[in-house]
Amino acid sequence: MVIIFFILNILTFIICDVPRLPDHIKPLSYDLQLEVYLPGYSIEPQYFGIVSIELDIKRNVNNIILHANKNIIFSQTVLEFSNPDESSHYTISPIKITDSDEFQQVKLHFDKTIPAGKALLTIEYSSNFNNDMMGFYNFSYKNEAGKLQYGALTQFEPYSARSAIPCFDEPEFKAIWKVDIYHPKGTNALSNTPGIRTTPYGAGSEKWENFTYTTFEETPEMSSYLLAFAISEYVYESAETKSGILVNVHAPFESTFLIKSRLGGVSMEAGFSNVAILDISHFFRKSYLRERPKGSDPGPSEQKTRDLTT
Repeated sequence: MVIIFFILNILTFIICDVPRLPDHIKPLSYDLQLEVYLPGYSIEPQYFGIVSIELDIKRNVNNIILHANKNIIFSQTVLEFSNPDESSHYTISPIKITDSDEFQQVKLHFDKTIPAGKALLTIEYSSNFNNDMMGFYNFSYKNEAGKLQYGALTQFEPYSARSAIPCFDEPEFKAIWKVDIYHPKGTNALSNTPGIRTTPYGAGSEKWENFTYTTFEETPEMSSYLLAFAISEYVYESAETKSGILVNVHAPFESTFLIKSRLGGVSMEAGFSNVAILDISHFFRKSYLRERPKGSDPGPSEQKTRDLTT
């Protein structure tokens, strides 16, 4: 008991010693666009991002502090805001950017006072994939023909969103996320919410002719560590639970037979109907069904009008 108490005290000290972000600036929403270049699909595996963060600033400030890992390279940063009476609109860039590798925080310094109110911070950046199965990282698998393929996947919990996206990476900063992903043609993109549409991108453009564009519905308000996305050539099996919730399980082609057998039958449908624990709406006595917005175009993994929101 003494040893456990001592360890807990040490951990508490370490956690409390890490400076938290100021609470007078809060994100309301993120609009994230990613260009993902996977191994085997491009010369250099990497990704580029543009994130626009709608901010709620509670008092006048001259700087903004947020999280970003040292592997994120800022290329352009712009802040837009208006006077309190909205008589003038300003678009400015920081005069200096300082960072703390130890705490993974970035401080944007401005030469103009930013008034309390709403503002829009847009950051263009680039980064390489992680190799430690945290943040945004590569993985490999074999396709139907037995060829080695590569994908990319996120693991942001507990605090690794900052290694892939400049953001306010603490649980209290809940915000809406809107995600758009440009990914290699032939791959599928997944995220927390259903894909609104997936289309070939950049007809006539040499840069984009081998890419596909997927845009996703907005998420509910949530912490950054809950955000997730994946890009791969995984195939999927689908079925509905007893209460009508569509569940898709994505896996390499060689693993689909395991999915079927372990879920209790020769088909996904039979498996799902026999595994009661998957019907979480019944367990929590809460409905997770929602109607798809009118006019939306279901992607390849969203062939029903009602979905499970993760």
